[in-house]
Amino acid sequence: MAVVNGTSEADVLSGTEGNDELHGLESDDQLLGSAGSDLLDGGEGFDTANYYAMGSGVSVEFGTGAATVAGSDGKVDTLVSVEKVAGSYHNDTFTVSVGGVTLDGSGGDDLYIVDAEGVTLVEENYGGYDELRTSLNMIKMDPFIEKLTFTGTGDFKGYGNASDNEIIGGAGNDWLWGGAGADHFVGGDGYDTVSYSDSLEGVRVEDFTNYDGLTIAYGDTFTGIEAIQGSGFDDVIYRHQGSMVIDGADGHDTVSYRYAFDVANVVIGGGTNAAGDTLLGVEEVIGSTGADRFTVNASGVTVAGGHGDDVYVINSTGVTVEEDDGFMGGTDHVFTSLSELKLSAFVENLTYTGTADFTGHGNDEVNTIISGAGNDVLLGGAGGDRFEGGAGIDIVSYDDSTEGLSASLNWGPQSGIALYDIYIDIEGLRGSQYNDSLQGNSDDNILEGGDGDDQITGGDGNDHIYGGLASGVDKAGQSDSLSGGAGDDVIVGASNDLFTWASGDDGNDTITLGRGMAFGGEGNDVLTATGSNYVLNGDGGNDLLILNLAGQSYAGGSAYGGQGDDTYVVNTSGLVTIQDYGLDINDTLILNTITNASQLNVTRIGDDAYLHSANDGSSGVPDNGVKLAGWYAGFNNIEHLQTADGQVYDLPATVDGFAMFG
Repeated sequence: MAVVNGTSEADVLSGTEGNDELHGLESDDQLLGSAGSDLLDGGEGFDTANYYAMGSGVSVEFGTGAATVAGSDGKVDTLVSVEKVAGSYHNDTFTVSVGGVTLDGSGGDDLYIVDAEGVTLVEENYGGYDELRTSLNMIKMDPFIEKLTFTGTGDFKGYGNASDNEIIGGAGNDWLWGGAGADHFVGGDGYDTVSYSDSLEGVRVEDFTNYDGLTIAYGDTFTGIEAIQGSGFDDVIYRHQGSMVIDGADGHDTVSYRYAFDVANVVIGGGTNAAGDTLLGVEEVIGSTGADRFTVNASGVTVAGGHGDDVYVINSTGVTVEEDDGFMGGTDHVFTSLSELKLSAFVENLTYTGTADFTGHGNDEVNTIISGAGNDVLLGGAGGDRFEGGAGIDIVSYDDSTEGLSASLNWGPQSGIALYDIYIDIEGLRGSQYNDSLQGNSDDNILEGGDGDDQITGGDGNDHIYGGLASGVDKAGQSDSLSGGAGDDVIVGASNDLFTWASGDDGNDTITLGRGMAFGGEGNDVLTATGSNYVLNGDGGNDLLILNLAGQSYAGGSAYGGQGDDTYVVNTSGLVTIQDYGLDINDTLILNTITNASQLNVTRIGDDAYLHSANDGSSGVPDNGVKLAGWYAGFNNIEHLQTADGQVYDLPATVDGFAMFG
C-alpha cells in the first residue's frame, strides 16, 4: 500500500494498482482514482476526486459523514474532504444526499440522484444522455443534462435547460419548464402544468407537434399534461385533442382549434369544463371546422367559430364574435345572460338565458331571437326574422330601420325590414324614425310610432298606443293617426306632435294629445289636451274632457262632449271653446281657473256665451275662460257649473241659465 502526501500547493496525486492513501493536504488538489480500494483525503481547499482514467463507469455516493466511489470490479474508494467528483468517460451513477458537492459526469450516459440542495452538476455538450433524478420539490437542471425525473412526493417544480429535455413529474400538481430545446413533458398523476413564462418572446405551441423553430416551444410534446401556461408576450397555442387548461398569461394570446381532430368545447374566463378546454388570459379563440361550443365568461375576447353550426354562450360584456359568411359558416347561435346584446355579422340565432329585462339586437341575417321572462325589447335588423317573446311584455322595435315600414301583429301588411318577420308571444311594436304603419292584434298591445308621421291601429284588446315613444322622448315634429279599436285603450300623442288624429273607437278609452283631433267613440272616455289647436270629441258615453293650453301663444282648443253625461275640466287661463250637443241632462263644466262665483263674468256675444274672469278688464270678446258656442242658439246642454272652490251650481234648462252670475 502506498501513502502519497501532497504539499501546500495544488497537487495532482495518483496511487498504485493496490490499495493506496492519497492526502492532498492544503490547496486545491486533484486526486486520481485508480485500481484498488483507496482512501482519497483532499484536506483543505477545493479538492477533486478524478476518475477520468477508469476503464468503466463508477458509482458515487455522497451521504452524511461518508462518501464512496465503487468501481465495476467491486473495489470501493473512500472520500474524505472531497468537494468534487469527476466521473469516468463511461456510464456513471452519482447519489447525493448532502449539499456543497460538485459532480462532473464527463462522457457517458450518467445518472444523478440528487436529494439535497446545493449540488452542482457539470456535464459536457454531447457528453451522452444524462438523467437527473430528485426528491426535491424544486430543481433546475444544469446545462447538458437531458432528462429530469421527480421521485419525491407532493407538488414539484422542475426547470429544464437549453438541451432537448425529457421532464417527468410525479403524483402531485406539478409545474414544468422546459427552456429551449425540443422537450417532452410527462406529467404523471395530479394536475400538471407546462409553463413558458421563462420565454423572452411569444411562443407558438401545439399539443400534437410543434413546428415553429423560432421559439423555445419548438419540438415540445406533452404526455399527461393538464395545463399550458404561455409567456409574457403574444402567444399562439394550437389545440388538437383532449381536454386542457390554457393560461395565456400576459400579452395578446390566441388559442386555435382550426386543425383540431374534433370540435372545440371551450370555457373562456372563469369556470370549469368537464367536456373540453378551459382558457384563461386568452384574448382570441379560433374554432374548428365543425360545430364548436364557446362559453365566454371574460371581457375583451374575440371568438371566431368559422365553419360549422357554432354555439356561443356569452356571459360577459366586451366579447366579439366573428363568423364566416355563407353556407360554410353554418347556422350559429348565441346564448347570453347579459341584459343587452347585439349579434355579430353572420350569426343567425340569439337566446336570452337571464331573468331581467333584455334588449336583443339581430343583424342582416334571417334571425331567430328568443327573449326571457322579463319585459324585453327585440330588434331584428334586416332579414325575415322570427321573434319569440316568452313571458313578460315584449316589444319588437324597428328603431334601427333607415326607412319607414309596415308591421302587423295580426298577419297584416309588412314592408321594409319588417317584411316576412314572424311574431310569437310579442305584445308590442315600436316603429322607426320615419313614416310607419303599425297594427296590433286581439291581445293587449303596446304600439309606439316613434318619429315620423305614423298610422297605428290597435285592434281588439286593451291597447297602449303612442304616436311617439312611451318614454315621451321624441325628436322631431310629427303628425300621426292613432286608432284604438275595440277594448279600453290608452292613446298618447307624441310630445312634439304637429297634428294627431286619435280615435278610441269602442271601449272606455283614455286619449291624450297636444294638437289635433281626438274622438272618444263609444264608451266612457277620458280625453286630455295639453297643447293648442286641438279638438276633443267625446262622442257617445259619459266622457271626461280635460282642456289645457300650451304653446303658440295659447292658440285655442275646442271640446264637444256629444251624447252622455259629460264633464268638461278647464285648467287654462287661455280661451277654449266648448259645445255640448247631447240631450242628456247631467253634463258638468268645471272652471279650475275661476276661484268662486263672484269672480265669474258671463258675456253674450251673438249666440255664444263667454265665461271669463270678472277681473280681466276685458271689453269686447274676452281672451280667457270658456266660449260656450251656440249657447243661445239651442246648445245650452250643460246642467252643472263648478268653480275652483268646489262649489257646484245647477243651471236652469233655459238659455238664460247664467243670469244668476250677472
